[in-house]
Amino acid sequence: MSCWTRPKMEENRYIFDMDGTLYDFDADISKGFAESTFCSELRERIAMFVMDRYELDLAEAEALVSHIKNKYDGELSLGFEKEKGLCRYEYFENTWNIDPEKYISVDPGLRKLLLPLAGRALLLTAAPGVWAKKVLEYLDVEQAFGDKIITGESDLRKPDPAVFVMAANMLEAPASQIVSIGDQVYSDIIPARSIGMQTVLIGSQSSEADMSFDTVCDAIRYIEGLS
Repeated sequence: MSCWTRPKMEENRYIFDMDGTLYDFDADISKGFAESTFCSELRERIAMFVMDRYELDLAEAEALVSHIKNKYDGELSLGFEKEKGLCRYEYFENTWNIDPEKYISVDPGLRKLLLPLAGRALLLTAAPGVWAKKVLEYLDVEQAFGDKIITGESDLRKPDPAVFVMAANMLEAPASQIVSIGDQVYSDIIPARSIGMQTVLIGSQSSEADMSFDTVCDAIRYIEGLS
């Protein structure tokens, strides 16, 4: 763990990841996102959409999804757009348009901690806007971020450090005054540190992160001097 420098309170700026950071998908998320019930439904919806869209049987649809997933490093929306001419927004609308209520475990203290950060907090998620909107509404924390939201529709996505530079510009703050908070070392911690941000890992520990906390609420309380 590297040395943590607590910025002045009035200078703190935050970049928050969403999935696995602001909430857990399941009561026991220790198995990881790929094993969550949400991911299971998402895979089913993708397969059903591809079957219907291209008139394939299940085996053919799953084979096509697997091919594109491997070729485009998991970025199915980009892959289907390039390989099949499918608009990425149509893909997201038909696959990620899921009711979050049955999957998300909400910390009752989250809203109270996030709302005072309005104007200083930005949401940076690889998930599409159709899902992010539903999640923020369900968590009742839309006001904490306002229009400072970057979702995963564009070609520029995590873990590209350039998307963190974009986030810093939106926050109108130098990287040294920004704390990136997320649950994935590869996409939330390493690229943020590479441009000079401080980093907080949620739910696990890694020498790559400046600090680690069990929950995002614990992280906010510490950084804001509330605990």
